[in-house]
Amino acid sequence: MNTDGAKDRAAKYVDNIVDSSEIAAKTAKEKSKETAESVKVTADSLKRKGKNATNSANEASEDTAKSAKEHGEHAHLKGSVEE
Repeated sequence: MNTDGAKDRAAKYVDNIVDSSEIAAKTAKEKSKETAESVKVTADSLKRKGKNATNSANEASEDTAKSAKEHGEHAHLKGSVEE
């Protein structure tokens, strides 16, 4: 019985499995890194958008307060003139 040939085939089979596993692990690591980078870019983008939205809201609030103050002063002056 020729067991040397069977041993060689089994060894090659195991080597192929190990190689495939190493390739799969490397690919998964690369994909994980890409995903992490993508998540970071998205988080940074959302952070910038949040800051922009906050700044816009603050500016709108300041504009509204300024406008209300001007209208109030105008109404006060108009009321004083009419008295």
